[in-house]
Amino acid sequence: MGIIPVNKISVSTAYNAKNKSQFSEIVSEFKSIGFNAVELNVEIKDIWADEIKNYVKNKELIVLGLHNFCPMINSVPIDRTYLNAYLLSSDDEQERELAVKYTMRTIDFARELDASYVVIHSGEVPTEPKGSELYSYARKFGIKNSEFEKYKMECISDRKKKSDKYFNNLLKSLDRLSVYANNNSGKKILLGIENRMYLNEIPDIEEIGKIIERFKGAPLGYWHDTGHAEINFRMDYIDDPNIYLELYSDRTVGIHLHDVRGLVDHYAPGSGEIDFTKLKKFINSEMFLTLEVHDKSDKSELIDGSDYIKTILGFN
Repeated sequence: MGIIPVNKISVSTAYNAKNKSQFSEIVSEFKSIGFNAVELNVEIKDIWADEIKNYVKNKELIVLGLHNFCPMINSVPIDRTYLNAYLLSSDDEQERELAVKYTMRTIDFARELDASYVVIHSGEVPTEPKGSELYSYARKFGIKNSEFEKYKMECISDRKKKSDKYFNNLLKSLDRLSVYANNNSGKKILLGIENRMYLNEIPDIEEIGKIIERFKGAPLGYWHDTGHAEINFRMDYIDDPNIYLELYSDRTVGIHLHDVRGLVDHYAPGSGEIDFTKLKKFINSEMFLTLEVHDKSDKSELIDGSDYIKTILGFN
């Protein structure tokens, strides 16, 4: 507990990986603005792996954590992204096995880089309407109308009917991954189960508690995302964006820090509408903090956002 040590904060390569042809360009850009610790995101190319290992070996870069799947997988199914290419909750056993396999590969890479954690997307419940469709509707028409409320209730109802099967599929995946993260040769890797943005995604706020209870004693806990929490609040899915931390801060592995404007996230902290001072009481020195800012914020905003977080959260 106590003041957050500065070596527990990193910046995500989500900021610049997709725009760079060489990993050295990523490192140079971050070092030029004062960052030497990173979280590797899903856009890290497989061909960069040996170069990254050398940066770490030569103490030119600190990799605190990775975001599953990393390195980038070679192929993505139609209508999927690198973030959800294969689902740990899938009812297709072949797909679920691929999700487990690629997560294990990410854990292996984390060990090779002497990283501490892997952030996990846990999957989804297939609903009608889809959570992404509900989000798109809210951005276009707002939530203060009867149509949004109708679609939201339909999504909630469909999720409730179907959720047990997909949640149990996830638990089967996590049973294997928690053992692999703990007992495979090498460093223990913490698994952070991230709160998500769409209503049909797993876990919801109650499912987080069920996962934490089931894996008590395992290297697995909650990973908080400030932008997702704020958008869930703004779309009237939860009563308070900090309710996740109210309930689960004692089992929180880390936090993705980024700001929100309207219903759009991944802005630099302090450049949007979130009051980050309200996070301070939940944060302790065991947590990892990552600035998960996208290039919609410029370099000066990223620097200011880092300084803002360090000031209000009390880094040493």
